[in-house]
Amino acid sequence: PGESQVFGKGMIGHAFKFGETHNAHDVRKDPYYTSYVESILSEVDVPIRAGDHCLGIVDAQAATVGAFSQDEVQTLETLARFLVPMLQHASMDQLIQLGR
Repeated sequence: PGESQVFGKGMIGHAFKFGETHNAHDVRKDPYYTSYVESILSEVDVPIRAGDHCLGIVDAQAATVGAFSQDEVQTLETLARFLVPMLQHASMDQLIQLGR
């Protein structure tokens, strides 16, 4: 809470820019990790892609090193694919309502 980050920076920005999943088993050793929240030790960022366009990122964080197995990453990638139609067809008002 209260944290902010410049869009396009860090692991989320990297995943968004390149459209590829980024799984940091230990964020302290990851060159793209920028927040440095002490309680976060691993993070995975999965782009929500529609063709060549990135609509957003599914971001998962954990307080343990190596928290996300390949199976869990694949599950998050599947979730991201299911989110595409909703994001493509939702109006901004609908998305704001979802965030509340």
